[in-house]
Amino acid sequence: METNKQTFKKTEPLSVVVERLKTMNGESLSGSDFAISETRISSNEFLLQYPRGTYTAARTVNRTAIMDLQGHIKRTCDSLKLVKFKNSENISIEGNQDETNNNDSEETEPDYVTQAMAPYRDPEIFKGLVIPLLKTGLTKYFEIEEETPWHIKGVGEIKVTWIVCYSFKESRPILAIYFTPLHAPSSSKCRTKQGFSFKLGRGLWGTQKNSRRIVKILMHNPDTRLPIVVTAPLHFVLEGTIRKIVTMICERDGIDLKSWFPNLDDVVHWEGAFITSTSRLVLPIELIHCRDGRVTYTASRSIECCF
Repeated sequence: METNKQTFKKTEPLSVVVERLKTMNGESLSGSDFAISETRISSNEFLLQYPRGTYTAARTVNRTAIMDLQGHIKRTCDSLKLVKFKNSENISIEGNQDETNNNDSEETEPDYVTQAMAPYRDPEIFKGLVIPLLKTGLTKYFEIEEETPWHIKGVGEIKVTWIVCYSFKESRPILAIYFTPLHAPSSSKCRTKQGFSFKLGRGLWGTQKNSRRIVKILMHNPDTRLPIVVTAPLHFVLEGTIRKIVTMICERDGIDLKSWFPNLDDVVHWEGAFITSTSRLVLPIELIHCRDGRVTYTASRSIECCF
């Protein structure tokens, strides 16, 4: 096991990074199989330390499990199958990131890279590679976890981000995982490129002890008065973890799910609106402001569903 020392920043929470040094499939890790470090870098800074590759962001459930772990594993492997890792001499000025030219040129991925990356493109093998790292990283995180104004030690959930890539500089695949506190959004307002701004209600990002969740139903059928959940078509949005769970709830409870773009002209029919996010779960929207200052939507009521 290797230990890295870094100059900590006061602006970021204390986090953990664990990196696999050897492609060994097993339930446990020996000291030479991985490197682990404590750090105060952001998730973006963590990702930028490595060559270009595939990453995913997840969250814990009750601090002991990763929500939709199998889905994150499959998504990672599917993405890696689409990526061609090709050598390049473009090294960053800082020297801490070897750039790989992964564009759609005619150049093919070297055979030795394809062979080295094969375990990371197979969901069953990759599962055996990532789970021991997750266990090791979470164990270390719980040891050094801090209490902050927005994160209670021993209670708050953890945001987990991992990246898989190939380093031509080190001639090996890289699997690294970042563990950091999952905290509330810094602001209840967000703005879109189209000029709309949203005021978000209290989302479900925090720890929930019971099994009841509040979900905002987007609109209702004016003829049948039955609820309808409307979301953008799949080829315009990512099929995220929470979107899949919302879909499962709709199927279970007999709620009609429509794949079309919500239209503000139909706002009179809306019962509620919400944003889904892997780390935040469900964020209900309380107000929608247009760029001309008009308030076009105000949440009326909540409808309960069980997760």
